[in-house]
Amino acid sequence: MAAEVIEITVEEMEALIARAESALNDGLPSEVDDIRLILPVLRQFCQEARLGDNETLHQRYLKLMGLVNSSETLGAIDQRNEKISFPLSAAQRGIWFALQIIPDVSSSFKVAEYLEINGPIDKELFEIAFRQVLGETECCRVTITDSIDAPQQCLTISPDWLLPILDLRGEDNPTEAAQAWMWADVQKPVDLVRGPLFSSALLQLGSHKFIYYQCCHHIAVDGITSALFLRRLADVYSSLVAGRQPPENPFGRLHELIE
Repeated sequence: MAAEVIEITVEEMEALIARAESALNDGLPSEVDDIRLILPVLRQFCQEARLGDNETLHQRYLKLMGLVNSSETLGAIDQRNEKISFPLSAAQRGIWFALQIIPDVSSSFKVAEYLEINGPIDKELFEIAFRQVLGETECCRVTITDSIDAPQQCLTISPDWLLPILDLRGEDNPTEAAQAWMWADVQKPVDLVRGPLFSSALLQLGSHKFIYYQCCHHIAVDGITSALFLRRLADVYSSLVAGRQPPENPFGRLHELIE
């Protein structure tokens, strides 16, 4: 059966986007549910390229998709900044107790990497993609607390994540400046109780030359998790740039992995 064609004007599309933006800014989960009802209209409108030359409206649509995806991932607990606790795994307990004995070596347990990107980047969409993937990757959002019975990892949801975007084009040697900045970040101590346990940045070295950097404490992630995060970030960003809905979140929930 052929899909029904939805007749809608650019003005009506703009009104729908404005309504969705307002609901998401209000932060009410019930309104986010209502917005899901108009997503098929928004997606079909974009896929049929009826935005024409209205680049501003198209960018608002893409940003909206990123916000909706993040809202669906974080759910109602995002609005309450609620913490949910889980026990540590055996490997995590080993790192935790080692750091109780020698706390000054916390930065030695970091997993860091960077990716050179040669080509243009829409920095706003890249940050939207980053925020979505970070919302999906629960292990990157934990802090560790020493409870009465045993140390616990707390899943903390915060709406204040920002991706630092550093313009190093004015440096004498942008590449060396980027490496120095990343090395300094790796050396920073990590407060496992207060967090965050991750850090990331997009560094611009030239008009079409960037470095994406990410770092997380090994008590939260390993090398495989870090690589999966990078792959997911690339998939979500590519989808947003193309005006498509990103693929479904492939990551499991933290409580399922712990159990």
